[in-house]
Amino acid sequence: MTTHEEQRGGDFNRQWFDYTGFSLHESYGIGWQAAVHPDELNAVAGRWEAIIRCSEPGEMVMRLRRFDGAYRRFLMRVSPLTNATGQVAKLCGVGTDIEGTRPADHVQGPGSRRSAAEREDRFRAILDGLPALVTLMRPVGELEFANRQTLEYFGATLDEATRWTPASTFHPDDRPEALAAWVRSVERGVPYDFKGRQRRVDGIYRWFHLQGFPLRDANGAIVLWYLLQTDIDNRKRVEALLSGEKRLLEMVARGRPLAVGFDALCELVEGTNGPCHCSILLVDPTATTFRNGVAPSLPPSFNAAFDGTKVDPAEGAYGMALTIKMQVIVATWLRIRVGRRRPGPA
Repeated sequence: MTTHEEQRGGDFNRQWFDYTGFSLHESYGIGWQAAVHPDELNAVAGRWEAIIRCSEPGEMVMRLRRFDGAYRRFLMRVSPLTNATGQVAKLCGVGTDIEGTRPADHVQGPGSRRSAAEREDRFRAILDGLPALVTLMRPVGELEFANRQTLEYFGATLDEATRWTPASTFHPDDRPEALAAWVRSVERGVPYDFKGRQRRVDGIYRWFHLQGFPLRDANGAIVLWYLLQTDIDNRKRVEALLSGEKRLLEMVARGRPLAVGFDALCELVEGTNGPCHCSILLVDPTATTFRNGVAPSLPPSFNAAFDGTKVDPAEGAYGMALTIKMQVIVATWLRIRVGRRRPGPA
């Protein structure tokens, strides 16, 4: 179970909600502490403050109340992230159920004597456990570390990832702006904040919100950048769909030509459903003949191949839908030749 706790507000993953039965509102701020066993609440709060003061990763054991009222013992590993001023802006915590084991076998408090290698291993384990893409960048932009989720998303090894250039994982249309935003942050030493599309290992682009925070040394010089990349693709699709629907309604209300509305409808479908092509075919009043429609992202020969052809229930989903007067949804590919259409299975 993983939580990201800020001093005001916080972000919790599904495992937290499933285990505690809390809502986001109930978990907000310090509300999450209601799940801590009352006998341990003061100690947990004190340890939490000590980690913030030390600005170093730390661990604590606590009992957390399950949704059914039962308490189980968890090892909470906490890592602070600092902002441009060097203050702790966010705490990333990973909770591991250790019920039935001895707490002393697991816990190390902040300031405990531990080798640098052990601390680094524990820190990397924390980052690998976060349900988000996390990278550590050197001051001028070279990648130092990428957590497991990042490497799995891009389908790369850590060695391959270290050869990436800034903004190279973004969609070509987003790359110039992403790079410019990164250069501004590096030059000014201010947090990085950008929303753009990044290519997954299967070639699909998804929207991410990137937030970067500089880590400074005692002299104020930036020694490392922490970058947190949150998948916001579903939210962006919903926003685009609502915006597109509003735009279509405005077109209807203003009496825009039907062809313009059809073009906008196709673009909306393509923009909210990943890589695809959308077309609209018209049918004459007798529902027996196809007429030229719209296909803004397809070649003109596509519509020309259908214009004037007869409706045939054997010729794909469109012919069947018109014949039986019911919706038909299938996965198809189209091979277009001049004057003839030939649908087939994907």
